[in-house]
Amino acid sequence: MASFLCPGNSSYTTKFSRIHTYFGQLQKAVLSFYSIRPRKRCNVKLSFLLRTTYAASDVLTHVTSDVLNEATSEWSRNTGNCLKSDLSCINDLEEQLHDLFNEVNVMIKSGKRNDAVDLLQANYEAIKEQIDCGFRGIEEAAVLDIIALGYMALGDLNTVGSILHLLNGIVEDLNNDGPLLDSILMHMGSVYDKLGKFEMSLSSYRRALAITERRYGETNSFIIVPLLGMAKALGSVGRARKAIETYYRAISILESSQGTESEELVVPLFALGNLLLEERRAADAETAFQRVISIYKNLYGENDIKVGLALCSLASAKCRKDFYRKFG
Repeated sequence: MASFLCPGNSSYTTKFSRIHTYFGQLQKAVLSFYSIRPRKRCNVKLSFLLRTTYAASDVLTHVTSDVLNEATSEWSRNTGNCLKSDLSCINDLEEQLHDLFNEVNVMIKSGKRNDAVDLLQANYEAIKEQIDCGFRGIEEAAVLDIIALGYMALGDLNTVGSILHLLNGIVEDLNNDGPLLDSILMHMGSVYDKLGKFEMSLSSYRRALAITERRYGETNSFIIVPLLGMAKALGSVGRARKAIETYYRAISILESSQGTESEELVVPLFALGNLLLEERRAADAETAFQRVISIYKNLYGENDIKVGLALCSLASAKCRKDFYRKFG
């Protein structure tokens, strides 16, 4: 498989953080979340554990073609069906993919964009070789997913598009019961949205929703991420009525699980309000924004900047309502 270079401390004990990827402030991040599983180290030496420490400036010194080929062969020999049957191996893979994504982000933030590109490209070439040899499982999909997210962080949308095309061809053939697939599909839905491929975004989110509903039930808060992603995609493809229904469903689930004054409601309420404004339903939008204001006031006080921003949205809804009354 791929030849990732992990940082010195790879003993992570937490899963991918739950970072949403849409609606205003949530667009600042790419990574979504991986569902929580027991942490257990895998006894398989994954191929990308080439060094325990390295400097960003000497990445290429240690990612040579010989090393990649040797690592690829080692992966094929040693893992076999392990990652398909042993969750500890999946956990180990998740950890180290998380490490890679974090390392790329560190390089980008420190101005070492070329090093980040080199690291992503080396791993892409390694995993592409695996795919060309006939390995098209969840492991390959997970690696491509993280590489695509890395290129998204770099703003290289052309490369992201080609990786997503390859990734989509793999996930189409994967069984919905497999691990990680729901998270990969949610990432794909978010990236497709940013690329303006809204039908593909909708398809990815819909499948992710089906997986999470089957796993957790139709009223569990774990389905909120794909549900909101699907609602946004529905609005983008002109299916506003269905999108509004989906937002209301998400709000209802959150109210049941988090309470009617939970800050978790702010994102779907804002999104719903904005969509209702687009549909000339200003009075309904006003109701949504008023709820946001109420939540923020209860949590932060009436003088907080969040309340002020929500009041701006409410003012816009009131102006539109008056305009529609006068001019139809």
